[in-house]
Amino acid sequence: MSTAPGNSSNTATWNEPEVTDNNGAPNVTRTNGLPSGSNFESGTTHIRYEATDSAGNVATCEFTVNIIDDESPVFSDCPDSITNNTIPGAVNAIIQWTAPTPTDNVGLTEVDGGQLYICNYNPGSLFGIGSTVVTCTAKDESNNTGTCEFNVQIIGMCM
Repeated sequence: MSTAPGNSSNTATWNEPEVTDNNGAPNVTRTNGLPSGSNFESGTTHIRYEATDSAGNVATCEFTVNIIDDESPVFSDCPDSITNNTIPGAVNAIIQWTAPTPTDNVGLTEVDGGQLYICNYNPGSLFGIGSTVVTCTAKDESNNTGTCEFNVQIIGMCM
């Protein structure tokens, strides 16, 4: 099952094991994992039940609850396309913008030297005349990738 949208977990439910025995009703206990109806974090949780009859015989029921994070990181403040002119006679321009901010429901992983995201250009970069796509990428702990893309258009001005 997937994480609940915007969350790092989800609620998992199941029917408690039903046990029969030729010597009365056995005692059933959960010996590992959370109970049905609990909130499970992203990942795998092992659940185990044991049934013990009056003679001391034990039977087990085991299964796993898998909560999968399939939600990609999201960028806020992803800039709109930027159009700017050079100063007359120049062939490039320095362009500033507010850097976007990535967030994720489970958590971001470092992508480059401690950074939580990487861009092919950063605010204050030098852009030549023409159109350039700026791409920022973030990755989460489940290896899902989110991007922010915008266009920088530089128009050359004649002298």
